[in-house]
Amino acid sequence: HPDDEIMFFYPTIKNIIKENNIHLICLSNGNYEKQGNIREKELYLLCKNIGINYLTINNFKDNIKKFWDTNKIESFINSYIKENNIDTIITFDDKGISYHPNHISCYFGIQNIKDIDIFILESLYLYRKYLSIFDIINIEDNEIIFYNFNIFEVYYYMIHHLSQMKWYRFFFILLSRYSYYNTLKKL
Repeated sequence: HPDDEIMFFYPTIKNIIKENNIHLICLSNGNYEKQGNIREKELYLLCKNIGINYLTINNFKDNIKKFWDTNKIESFINSYIKENNIDTIITFDDKGISYHPNHISCYFGIQNIKDIDIFILESLYLYRKYLSIFDIINIEDNEIIFYNFNIFEVYYYMIHHLSQMKWYRFFFILLSRYSYYNTLKKL
């Protein structure tokens, strides 16, 4: 969904954008509250400002109660990989950070893709999820970690998703470990 790239993956994006050709694939325009067109425009503007040159938005229905067809996800992603010579995927794990069925569907939709490196963002237990910067004490040496210590950058880029900036998202960004650290596991 538009805004997940900042709310959950910003430390990764920040650390790989300069040396990699990032393609952002958003499987839904986030139309759950009938704001899909607005959210698409916000995401295009964000990508322009952050330096992501390739954005694809698909038409899977945003729904917090339904899983997406993982075969359709796999087919779409496989085609995209072949057309664009992609060598790495980074996506949600099987818990989808917040147990969101759409996020979980992303994981299961790419699970059988071959001949590509796949990394998944680790979902954390609730107590760790909101330790913010202090979760550094739980990081292990053998993990792939991307850091961000500038919370103002996260706010700056999240403001591009103005339609999603409810009062509680300000607290989420400040307290969420995902604003500061991303732990990736190789699938």
